[in-house]
Amino acid sequence: MLLNNSLSKGQAMTKKQIKFLIRAFNNECEAAINKVRYSNFIQIKKRIIKSFEQLNKMNSYNQIELTEYYLHLKTEELQLAYEYEQKKARGKRRVASTKRS
Repeated sequence: MLLNNSLSKGQAMTKKQIKFLIRAFNNECEAAINKVRYSNFIQIKKRIIKSFEQLNKMNSYNQIELTEYYLHLKTEELQLAYEYEQKKARGKRRVASTKRS
């Protein structure tokens, strides 16, 4: 890609766009994953997928896209956070039941 008839400037701009795309997706995922609870897993997963699709669509003009594998890794991260939340909830229930006894 050329920028002002310069290949090096075009390559630098492309690298910056790639970094921006990854940062945007990572921030969106982090915000979503931090909100996961036992009751909203499906909604959070849909939010991550929608963000993935929208960011790829916005960057399709310059042929930059996130890979399906990267999406898979983020959904795995979500699954782990969800399982952690479930274990925390189980632990709280156990503590509450032993206090009542």
